[in-house]
Amino acid sequence: MTEQAAPAARKTANEVFESLTGFDEFAIIEAFGQSIAHLAQHNETGFMRALLFVDLTRAGKSKHDARAEAMAM
Repeated sequence: MTEQAAPAARKTANEVFESLTGFDEFAIIEAFGQSIAHLAQHNETGFMRALLFVDLTRAGKSKHDARAEAMAM
């Protein structure tokens, strides 16, 4: 019997937001066409998708795949 590694614990939205770097913010603008601040004030769903996008790219997904997965949720 082979052991499977436990899935990595996901960060909360607040943890991802608090850890954003300038590189993450620029990637969000490229992927979503708006800054994270604009999304937070005017598009709550888009804001959450942007945070998921960052989390997925940090986990190793390409920006293209991370955006597609975030948009599918």
